[in-house]
Amino acid sequence: MNQKRLAGLLCLLLATAGAVAVAQTPLAADVRVSAPEQPSEEDRTALWTYFSEHYSEGNCSAVYTDVTHDGVEDLVVLEMEAGNEPILIHENRPDMEQVTGGTVTVLHRDAHGTVEPIFSYTLDREARGGLYLQKQDGLVYLLWRTPSETELFFLSENGQKMTAEAAQADERETEEAKLLLAFDPETQTGSSMEYLDELFTMY
Repeated sequence: MNQKRLAGLLCLLLATAGAVAVAQTPLAADVRVSAPEQPSEEDRTALWTYFSEHYSEGNCSAVYTDVTHDGVEDLVVLEMEAGNEPILIHENRPDMEQVTGGTVTVLHRDAHGTVEPIFSYTLDREARGGLYLQKQDGLVYLLWRTPSETELFFLSENGQKMTAEAAQADERETEEAKLLLAFDPETQTGSSMEYLDELFTMY
């Protein structure tokens, strides 16, 4: 009799444990997608170190943002030029007639910790357009706009242009985008140029 009661108690305990285990197993609808990675000081330090070794703060602007959509910040650098020479752009606004153009470069830190430029876009007075950073649905894209052309894209980790079907360039959102460099499409005079004047900000 005692053995039967003991066997019954064991069965009851096993059944109860099984019910608890089933109750604690998350349903598919309860599974949460992990949040995007937070900015890493290690990543920023590596990006800043590369910048300081290859660029000058005097003629460059720089903004941290994720244009590779991998959850890790990149550094977008704008370098301004007068002819083939750098020109100071922060303390005093340069003579726009002297500025011949600028180059936007994206620095990316890979999974091995190596920082490399993966994308470069040069604009001059013949470009007659503008390059911006634009957010849509929490993601950052590069936006290239001219009077006759609009291109919205992000980058793969090796710098290849990628497009998302759900992302579309919106004329109304250009005002909310962050300008990198633009030449007024109506004129090529110096006063028509606008550029990003920030150092190590976030977008």
